[in-house]
Amino acid sequence: MRFERMSGLDEEQLSELENRVAGLLETPWDKGEGRPRELTFREALVVTCGYMRQNIIEEVWADIFDVAQSTISRYITFLTPFVEEATEEDRPRAEAAAEATRARSHW
Repeated sequence: MRFERMSGLDEEQLSELENRVAGLLETPWDKGEGRPRELTFREALVVTCGYMRQNIIEEVWADIFDVAQSTISRYITFLTPFVEEATEEDRPRAEAAAEATRARSHW
């Protein structure tokens, strides 16, 4: 499955985010024992990023990945703080974002 449009990230960016977030988790996503998660780590990141960046609602994500909406909700709730922390340095500050928006509106 191609995730670029869903997540808003290209393959390289998604791999970088996967590495950064994995480094922040206390335990690995796939522990290798017990019941496996319903989505892979990469899929869960795509869902989280798509939810954050593309405004794709949880019910649609559940349909795409054939899982329950509650599963999608849990993954988004769990991963969002890690994604925010992992991308903090890469996101423009509020002032820079406001300036970019002002500059575009003058065209």
